[in-house]
Amino acid sequence: MIPTNDRRSGEPYAAAAIMAAVIIAGILLTTGLRRLADDWGPQTGDIISFPATNIPSISTASITVNAAGASASRACVLDVHVMQKSGGSLVVEAMRFEPERGFQVHWAGVRTSDGLEDCGDSVDLDVNSAQMGALIFAAGGTGVKAQNR
Repeated sequence: MIPTNDRRSGEPYAAAAIMAAVIIAGILLTTGLRRLADDWGPQTGDIISFPATNIPSISTASITVNAAGASASRACVLDVHVMQKSGGSLVVEAMRFEPERGFQVHWAGVRTSDGLEDCGDSVDLDVNSAQMGALIFAAGGTGVKAQNR
């Protein structure tokens, strides 16, 4: 009688099952991390505050943004140094996900920059997620979290 090696005949199926389990776990992990990142990001109602101060800013961020609205084509500059010196805040009014993640924010303050590129003392602006991250970092985080989540 010749012994059969049943262990070898099941190896391809076991390898396929392990590979499928790893792929499913990877998909679930990626989905969970994306949801977590969305929860950690700014939400509608969050405030990014730039209290007026005479302390020199270490941030040199200067961000060109567009006024919000379909007919708005005016670009202006958010100069973090000027915003921190004169004071003001950005309120997240809306989020968008297409074509890329972005935010509509409302600026209220003295001015956003020196010169003609100033956005003014009150304006709605469109910012993308990278610009939003730079503003949050420069301000030291969001000042007030939205309460209705």
